[in-house]
Amino acid sequence: MRKRRDTNLPVAIDNAALPAFPLRESEVVRFAPNKEPIRAQLTLAQDVHFYLTTCALSYSESTVEHYGRDLRDFDRVVSNQYGQPIPSAAVNVPALQFYLFELRKRGVSDATYERHFQSLKAFFQFRFAMRDLPDVTEYIQRPKTRPRPMPVILSISDVCRLCDLGSNDRTPKGLRDGAIVETLYGCGLRVAELVGLHWKDLDGGFVFVSQGKGGKDRIVPIGRKAIRKLRNWRAWLAPAFDDPIFPSFFSNARRVRQHRLTTRAVERIVAERAERAGITLPITPHTLRHCFVTHLLERGADSPSVRAMVGHANLSTTTLYAHFDSVFMTAQAKRGRGWSRSAA
Repeated sequence: MRKRRDTNLPVAIDNAALPAFPLRESEVVRFAPNKEPIRAQLTLAQDVHFYLTTCALSYSESTVEHYGRDLRDFDRVVSNQYGQPIPSAAVNVPALQFYLFELRKRGVSDATYERHFQSLKAFFQFRFAMRDLPDVTEYIQRPKTRPRPMPVILSISDVCRLCDLGSNDRTPKGLRDGAIVETLYGCGLRVAELVGLHWKDLDGGFVFVSQGKGGKDRIVPIGRKAIRKLRNWRAWLAPAFDDPIFPSFFSNARRVRQHRLTTRAVERIVAERAERAGITLPITPHTLRHCFVTHLLERGADSPSVRAMVGHANLSTTTLYAHFDSVFMTAQAKRGRGWSRSAA
């Protein structure tokens, strides 16, 4: 374990006792390595840009986007309080604590607050490794993580109703959207993995997921219904071998853009189809991934195999769904509805 650079700093600082900005010159300089002038240092915005450029070499586009949004917001808030673009070496514990306090004033959720903290933690650890600037998050009390709420799990009958919606719709949008929903559920894909698929990634009854979460590749079997809907969609689209499977449209005509759908667009498609199917629960593309895992475990699939298909980093994440399933069935039994999820 590396030594902290200033043992006099407190581990946690009371929000009510925050010092006023701008920082005193002594506070600014004390974190500057070798006491060199602050003007010789990168600004925080430049340091963030350097960090994000490095992240893009190994992290997914979505991860870099989220890190960038959180870190640029941090730079904007502390630079406004500082009165000018703040030098990266000037960012100390009071500056970080001020920003975290601002997040609380905005009323962000605990999950959003924790995500911002993790983005900052990753940035300051990178800064320490590359430029020997201190990781000031070490002196901030980590936000307490609350138990995650049980995810929404649809019954098999509800999923079938959602996937079969508009089966006779032969319009381009109907073919594409039907294939999207069926592929999400039939393969258990994350939405970012779905929009990143190309036709060259399909091979018979399998799909090759390249650079999934954590930069990991995996091969996933495709359900029969998903294969059929993908074939119908491809017959209309007539794509090139390396085209994205799910492009966005100029219109309902046969002209399509050659760039892929966004994750937000897929979320809207799933929500719209769920509403049309009469499903009142809040549904997202990730809900279908939850359903895929839970239904497989419910029908006797072993956890290691399911873990390999969905790309969980830890087996404990997969087995957690078995707990969700048992909680659901216990609740159903107490309501007198029996133990069959499909009857829910």
